[in-house]
Order: sequence, then C-alpha cells, then structure tokens
Amino acid sequence: MDDVEFIGAISPWLGDADGPVRATLTLAIRQAIGSGQLPQGSRLPPERSLATALNVSRPTVSAVINELRAGGLVSSRQGSGTWVSGSSTRAESSIPFIERIMAPGQIDLASATAPDAGWLPPIRLESADLLVAEPANGLNPMGLWPLRETIACRAARYVADTTAANVIITSGAHQALALVVATLAPRGSTIIVEETTYGGLVDIIGANGCHVIGAPIDDDGVIPNPLGNLIERHRPTLTILVTPVHSPTGTISSAERCSELFETLRGADTQVVLDETYADLEFSQSGRQLS
Repeated sequence: MDDVEFIGAISPWLGDADGPVRATLTLAIRQAIGSGQLPQGSRLPPERSLATALNVSRPTVSAVINELRAGGLVSSRQGSGTWVSGSSTRAESSIPFIERIMAPGQIDLASATAPDAGWLPPIRLESADLLVAEPANGLNPMGLWPLRETIACRAARYVADTTAANVIITSGAHQALALVVATLAPRGSTIIVEETTYGGLVDIIGANGCHVIGAPIDDDGVIPNPLGNLIERHRPTLTILVTPVHSPTGTISSAERCSELFETLRGADTQVVLDETYADLEFSQSGRQLS
C-alpha cells in the first residue's frame, strides 16, 4: 500500500479534527482498521514516507505505530515493515465505545447536556446560604445533606426504608455506575445488560475486567423471558438495566412490561441495578419505576 492509498483509507476519520496530532492519527488508523478500510494483512507505508505525506514528524508517526502495536492492531518486523495484524472485528472491539462515537466527523449524540448553557439565567448564591447548606468545611464525600434528604424522600415512594444516610451523591450516572461495578462485581465476573445500552456502561464493565452479556430488547424494553433464561444460564453477579425510560433508544416500557420484568427479577439469582436516570422525563408521569 502506497502513501496515497493509505491516506485515502484513513481520511474519512481525519476530517477537520483539531485535537492533538498523535491522538487524531492513532484514532483514524484504528477506525480504518475497524471498518475494514485497512484489512488484515495490509502493509503500512514506511514511517519516513508516511511522515512526509502526512506533514508530521517521524517521531509522531513512530509513536502512533508503537501505540497501535501495543494494542495488537499492527505488527512489525525488522526489514519487513509494518502491517495490519488484527481483524476488523478485533480492532473495532479494542476501541473504547465512547472513543468510537466521538471520532472526527461523527455527530455527537453522547452528551446529555447542552454545549452552550448561556441561554440559562445566572444563579446567584449568597455565602450565608452556602454555609447553611453545607456547614464545616463542605468536604462531605457522601454529598450535600439537604440534597440527600430530598432524594431520599422521593425514592421512599418506590423503595421502603430509604433515608438520607443511604444516599450517595455522584457527579452523574456514569460515576454512579462505575462505583457500583467496582464495588459489587469482582474481576472476571459476568454482568448482564440490555443488548443496546448506555455505551459508557460497556466501557466501565470492560475496564473492571468483567464479562458483558446482552439481553434482547424490543419496542417495549428488555424482554423478560430471555432475560430470565440468561440469568439462569450465566448466573451473573450483576444485572444492570436502564428502565423504564431507556437510553439510548428512548424506549418507554409499559406498565405491563414493568410488571413482567419485576416478576422475572424478583427471585433471580443476581443483584439487580436499575439506572432510572431518565425516569422522570416521561411526560405521562405514570410513576412506574421498577424499583
């Protein structure tokens, strides 16, 4: 493969990327391998000519090749050059999900916040109010006590005996899921999720050295019977479901489906974790949280 062919293969992922050159180039080659644009066995151009063609330094190209080699995507031999050694499936799975969907040229639907919050009115907090809200040094690792009380009151509608002492404030659902997996799932254990789920959760599970199994879903959410069969067959340490308002599909499970799911999980040999981040966004406000 000459310089022109190689650059043509990775160019869809170079786009107008304005990040660090090394990271951008590494990701572009990973994407090209994962998509099959650089199939297994493809020989990369020599580092010197590649650096010239890309208008980057040779040390930058060397660093990129070393990173790809460490990830098992390319192999090198003295006098024989460098070639793609990983299959497209292996290469694609080696790239963290979040890194793939945020590649140059992709439409970013991964963020749950507006990129510009300038349209929101400013909030002014008096120092006296802050002192009342969080006395002492304010370094409570569990979170702001009044906020924990408010959340506990809401959660008590669905989970009996919920108190502020049982509530931990995190920076968001991602950190909460990371804490749950790190605390409850030993390395090597199995975790069941919906076959389409929050991408960050898949990366969290992989980073903790756990195995992930996807449960089938339909237009009403996760399907109870196949889920029950998977739990019985694999004995997962955790079963993590995003319900009743699912992310990223936006599916809203019916009351009947939630009832069926509850019956399936009630006696199951697994710890059930419910991500109800978007439960309150349902316009009908039916209040059918599975918890």
